[in-house]
Amino acid sequence: MGDRKIASGRQLTRREFLGRGAAAAGGLFAMARVGGTTLGLAQRASAGGAQERLTLFVWSGLNLPVVAHEVSRFYMKSHPDVRIDVMEGQNFEVYPKMVASRRLSPDRPLVHFGYQNTPATYQGDVDDMWESLDLNSIPNASNVLDEYRRPQNRGIGFSTAPVGIMYNKNLVKEP
Repeated sequence: MGDRKIASGRQLTRREFLGRGAAAAGGLFAMARVGGTTLGLAQRASAGGAQERLTLFVWSGLNLPVVAHEVSRFYMKSHPDVRIDVMEGQNFEVYPKMVASRRLSPDRPLVHFGYQNTPATYQGDVDDMWESLDLNSIPNASNVLDEYRRPQNRGIGFSTAPVGIMYNKNLVKEP
């Protein structure tokens, strides 16, 4: 299996590597299943014999691209009529390109599915970038907690981040 190191150069234990890989793979698999519209297009295209090409956007760094490539290869083995290209980057650089692409060619998006941070997710709502998901075509969608559902089923949250509130106790009696 070889040496596995994280971005800081610290060597991962086998348990850490497998745990991180499983978590990331689970997230990517969920995203692939969440991309019902996208995968539905791929399935329809495959019925016609043509290979459907999809783009998965992932944040660069933190080994996420490594996992994205592995999960994509795994998916493509059982779906030879689908090709998934992994696009690495950051939301601040890729999101404006996604908007421009959609405005120029609405039927040919730059990115079909992927990770979006909170600001890009909400900006995508404003810009009408996200397609509604058909939850009936997504296995286990009924198990998603309401807190992780997005308005109009435009994606499913897959994680949360802790947020702290800072305030001046001299000016605010109760937060």
